[in-house]
Amino acid sequence: MFKHHESNEHEERYQRLGTRLYIFILIITLSILSIYILIEKGIHRITILKPTENQYKHFQQSYSNKSICPCSSIAMTYANFVTIQPSYHQVCSSDLVSPQWILYNTRPATVTYTYTDYRLNAKSQFQLLAMFCQQAQQIVDNGIKTFLQTQFVSSQIDSQDLFESKINLSISACQSLILNRYLRPINIIRTIAQGNLLMNSGLNYKFSTANSTYRNIKILTTNYSNCLCALSSQCMQIMDIYTQNSSTSPFIRTLRIRNFYIGCSSVESLLNSTLEIFYNRSAMLELD
Repeated sequence: MFKHHESNEHEERYQRLGTRLYIFILIITLSILSIYILIEKGIHRITILKPTENQYKHFQQSYSNKSICPCSSIAMTYANFVTIQPSYHQVCSSDLVSPQWILYNTRPATVTYTYTDYRLNAKSQFQLLAMFCQQAQQIVDNGIKTFLQTQFVSSQIDSQDLFESKINLSISACQSLILNRYLRPINIIRTIAQGNLLMNSGLNYKFSTANSTYRNIKILTTNYSNCLCALSSQCMQIMDIYTQNSSTSPFIRTLRIRNFYIGCSSVESLLNSTLEIFYNRSAMLELD
């Protein structure tokens, strides 16, 4: 009998605890519901179809964390809102790359020049410069065309700062890609020319004959300022204009073409040249 009485007391105790816990949970639940209802009454949802730019900016400034503006179209090409106007180096629009200037620097084959004479090397250097400019314009135009046809994807309108940041990042990536496309073939040519010691008659190697029968021909490496082309493609020196009193007399330098180089590699020489002398009127009159 005592055990049965003790069991009833435990059951009543557990029932009281369960009832209290139930009441506590009920009160908490009702409190949360009441708070939610009070907050919900203070929220006003406003839907604006096709808002203007000023309306969007107003809501973005006032309710930056709560305003949502989904896009009717999540993708569009950059050409719809981006305009790119490339700017090239001034030399690429100058007379230095014109056919007339290149033709002007074409010298008669009957005249003998020393291998570092400006009149012997100018034509090929300006032809190379014109090719670099044409290649740059072609690669840039193709790169811009590809970029403008690329899709800009966004599910909702970004803030102005975020939008401009995305556009600037995309343009920077496009610029890097275009630059790499331009430099890659040039660097390949430079590497192959140096690594394989490709012969370019008159620049890095010269042919020497012992007599007029051409039966004994020697190949001599060219020397520029005590630098041998057989050892490095970086050998170069400034071009000059020379005169010769007779076919047997030595060449005498009469004019130095400042910072316009000739060397083992036409590419290396041109990349190190500044062309500043061609923007000096007095120097050009003297050169003419």
